[in-house]
Amino acid sequence: MTDNPLIDTNPQLLKVRDEIEAILDREQIAGAFQISNSTHTEFRLRFPSWCAIQPEQGDANGTAFRVKAKASEDRERLEASVHMLLSMRDCVTMQAVYLNKLADAISKALADAGVEVEHKPFGGEV
Repeated sequence: MTDNPLIDTNPQLLKVRDEIEAILDREQIAGAFQISNSTHTEFRLRFPSWCAIQPEQGDANGTAFRVKAKASEDRERLEASVHMLLSMRDCVTMQAVYLNKLADAISKALADAGVEVEHKPFGGEV
């Protein structure tokens, strides 16, 4: 749960988010996910504990990361971590492209039918 009183949360999504994070932690795999219901969305980027790339401790926004590796000792772990990050980036990018195409097509079809949909983009204009 967030400590930010300005962020509205949904108990259903928080429960599911926590379950997904527990699975990722248990299986020691990374995950980039978003889950939504009709009113809220939760999203996360999660790295397993073995990964050399980790969020900074105490960063409430999850925007600061550190790379923990000594090149002489951790080369394989660092390479695996970067490969994992780049693979996740590629998949999330493909998903975003698909969602943009789908949203554009649906928005056009609805506009052509005279249907207006109210939506404020999260984080600003898209």
